[in-house]
Amino acid sequence: MFTDSARRRIVSAARLRANHGPTLGPSDPISPDSAHFDLFPGLGSDARTVALYTGLRYLRSPRAPDLPQLPEHRAYAALDGRLDTQWTGSAHDAPDQYVELALAHPRRVRAMEVWPLTDNQGGPAGWRCP
Repeated sequence: MFTDSARRRIVSAARLRANHGPTLGPSDPISPDSAHFDLFPGLGSDARTVALYTGLRYLRSPRAPDLPQLPEHRAYAALDGRLDTQWTGSAHDAPDQYVELALAHPRRVRAMEVWPLTDNQGGPAGWRCP
């Protein structure tokens, strides 16, 4: 039998739905306030499914453990090159909404495009025409 039950991620114990966060990297910090399971505690991250990204040492965004954990809104969605996916922080996390990444090697970057999350009216999410 093959299983993926040893993912390194936090769990919101107070929630019945949306209670599993995105898969974390091998060195991503886990808050002491966050519930998580380590099925093989003596083996470390080598015995777990972890998030690894080509060209990056890590990519992370802090999440409050008591809020919905939605893997589809993980930090990677900010860098996957697709406009139909998005990283979204929570209004409850403000002002601590950020994506943190470390490149595997230094590189020159000429430009970076940032696309805001838009709502059904075409404006930034939460924005409304007067």
